[in-house]
Amino acid sequence: MKLFKIAALFICCLMLSVMYVHAQDLGNSTPEERAAMQTEWLKTKLSLSSEQETKVNEINLKYAREMDPVLKGSGGKLAKLKKAKAINDKKEAEYKTVFSSEQFATYQKLKSDMKDQMKAKMKERKNG
Repeated sequence: MKLFKIAALFICCLMLSVMYVHAQDLGNSTPEERAAMQTEWLKTKLSLSSEQETKVNEINLKYAREMDPVLKGSGGKLAKLKKAKAINDKKEAEYKTVFSSEQFATYQKLKSDMKDQMKAKMKERKNG
């Protein structure tokens, strides 16, 4: 059960990384592409100002580059999950300094909704 929770969290983190790009393979995308996708998604969903957009893009690029070896690495799944979670936690801490309290609450809600959707899909696959 603990592994399932960690896997669900990891999936949620990755979903933020590849939002609305179904055809693109995560392992083959560049950190710059992933950062641009994340920034565009956040800009749209949170109505970021141009100043916020610039800062968020810098944050996304920084952590997409840090996440790249994890995504492309050959380590064990659990080790990758732990590294990805740690990276995502640092990124979210930086988001909190850029977003307004309302924007951060909306971001948390969006993240929670995506997590719920992923759980439902995983359950559907398991039962289907």
